[in-house]
Amino acid sequence: MVGNPGPLSPVRSYVRIMADATAKKKVPTLMAATLLGARLGGSDPKEKVKLKVRMEKLKESIVREATVREAEMRDKEEKSAIIAAIDCLETTKDQEEAIDRCCDILRERLGHLYRREEQFKAVRGAYDESSSDEEIDEKGEGEGARGRVPGDVGDLGYWRGLLEREEGPGSDGVRPAEEPSAPSDPLEMRRELRNRGFLRVRGSLPSEKASASKAIVCKLRDAGWPPVFCFLYDAPWDLVKASWGQAELLLGGPCVLEPSLAAFLLDHRRSTGGERYVGQNFALPHRDYTYSASTFSDGEPKILSVWVPLNEVTTENGCMYVVPREFDENFDKDGTYEHMSVQTTGGMKDRRFLNFPINGAKPLPGQPGDMMCWFGNTIHWGASCHSAGAADPRASIALVFRRSDAVQEFDAKACLTRQVERRLAEAESAEERLGFVKDALGYFEHWYDVPKGLREAIGGAGGGSK
Repeated sequence: MVGNPGPLSPVRSYVRIMADATAKKKVPTLMAATLLGARLGGSDPKEKVKLKVRMEKLKESIVREATVREAEMRDKEEKSAIIAAIDCLETTKDQEEAIDRCCDILRERLGHLYRREEQFKAVRGAYDESSSDEEIDEKGEGEGARGRVPGDVGDLGYWRGLLEREEGPGSDGVRPAEEPSAPSDPLEMRRELRNRGFLRVRGSLPSEKASASKAIVCKLRDAGWPPVFCFLYDAPWDLVKASWGQAELLLGGPCVLEPSLAAFLLDHRRSTGGERYVGQNFALPHRDYTYSASTFSDGEPKILSVWVPLNEVTTENGCMYVVPREFDENFDKDGTYEHMSVQTTGGMKDRRFLNFPINGAKPLPGQPGDMMCWFGNTIHWGASCHSAGAADPRASIALVFRRSDAVQEFDAKACLTRQVERRLAEAESAEERLGFVKDALGYFEHWYDVPKGLREAIGGAGGGSK
């Protein structure tokens, strides 16, 4: 028989009080843990370290639970709205009445989404205020359109002059691109893309267009312009055209191009100096989209991220890395915290923890004319340029194709169709192309600082996507 344990010690008593209060929901879990840790930690440095670790773990568990609960709520609401709309269309005999009712259901659901968006803006605003325009301008005065811009940025003659060519408006001195040739076995390539989550297609794009585009981004750099301005010229658009044909083969249907065009030219010196510049690599592992946003309900991809090297790309000068699907246990689990948070910061000294096995990462070296592509939810990142590759740093363009029958996000600009692409490729003025470049800069402002001089130079130019 166990004897009477006697009265509880003050510490054990306090623990029980906090546990009871938490169980009765009189004290939130996080507050109870904080009070308890402060009471038990005292002034002992070791206890303070243990307390901080416990608090980090507690915080992470709370965030994970909140993420799962929010995802469950969102999915339930979306499912209810979709089922109601489908039922309405299938069961209402009067077609006009069915369409009106279906539109009312979807419009009401959209109203809730807009309402939440406004709420999110208010929350984000508290964080955005800490990074003012003055801070951005201070960092970026030296880059892109340094000082006064000579000539009219809406005039193709100015841009043609940067390349010192005279072949005509928009010309880059390279012969027109040929239509892309079909892969030897498109079905096998589609199977590999679905099974692995990524694909490298060697020699599928015109290599001379890639090399010409590399020369263009280097000329732009010398004149003080970021690499994304290469889309004012013909050669990159020829690569877009060739990639478009390949994307339609791999996605199994007509595609549109998202307006988030991107171009990169790494700079070893600026990166190691801690500078944030337009055209730097996205060095942190991430997914661009969730699994449900990236695929149809049968698992086939509806979004294809395409990355095109403009020079020989190696592990020394900054190649891309992907995490194959087989190593990504959260590839299709977009209801979990780890799905989009592929890395977390915690523990001591803000160390980062990866939610995927780093030993499964795959480098993607390549040649001009190769095409790298992956699912929208495949984890990927761009490596930095090492000193050994500093003489010829990685240059590349990045595109995102979407199946035409896939739903587009409500808040995104209209995707480019084949007709718009042809119109841009045949443009006799830089004005319209410049609009797309200006839009593209805005998509990635969270990753770099757009310099004040550059903002002023293109402020009123270009009409953007239509």
